[in-house]
Amino acid sequence: TICFSKLLVRSATTSCPALARRLHAALARMCELASEDDASSTLQERVLAAKKIALAEAGLLEEDLRPSYATYVSSGSCAGTIESPTTASLEQVLSWRQRLGDARQQGWAELRSAWVKVLSEERCSISAPLTEPQAKARADFAWRRHAERRASVESRAEARAQCRAQALQGHRRRQLQRRVEAERRRTAHAERRLKALVAKATSTVDRLLSPKRAILDGVVRLGRLSAVRGVSEVGGVGDTAGWRAQDTVQTLVTV
Repeated sequence: TICFSKLLVRSATTSCPALARRLHAALARMCELASEDDASSTLQERVLAAKKIALAEAGLLEEDLRPSYATYVSSGSCAGTIESPTTASLEQVLSWRQRLGDARQQGWAELRSAWVKVLSEERCSISAPLTEPQAKARADFAWRRHAERRASVESRAEARAQCRAQALQGHRRRQLQRRVEAERRRTAHAERRLKALVAKATSTVDRLLSPKRAILDGVVRLGRLSAVRGVSEVGGVGDTAGWRAQDTVQTLVTV
């Protein structure tokens, strides 16, 4: 038996070891030739051409090899690997290959239906096809046999989903923390800049007001001295001088 392109190719059985080796070598050569990429020909054409060349190289006849074909498709955890019956018709097995492959894309229900039809279909083979109830029983048995595997797959999928949710939650938490920290730094920077601006403005105001304050202090002292002298010497005249000094102070303060 050899396998390529989801095809199983089997030769005739024999009790002669030497002939068995020749048959296997012919199948291996056939697989090698049919696996070559050739966009100009179909898989059926490549297999037929490969078989002809392999038989000629091995010095065998078609009756010696008597190849039979089957196909398979993986259903994953649904029912494992699904294999078709064996047929001598390459065209029929390629049809099964296409139908099972297309049904697999639609889910287990479609794949089960296609598999049941393939199992119960007439074929070029010694074995008789299964009845529809027998085919359904085989499909359902394969489904039940993989129940534990499906449960395991579902459990792992749920665990991965939880891990992804936790990772996403942690990522969002870290993003929020980074945003809060960035906002705190911006706030602290703004406060430091505001304090610096206030200090600079205060220094500027103090620098601008220093000469006026010196003059104001001198006038105040002069007014107090004039007031004291006026009271001591002339009474009312001193009061008038004191009031004039206070008016001068008030004018400077306003300015």
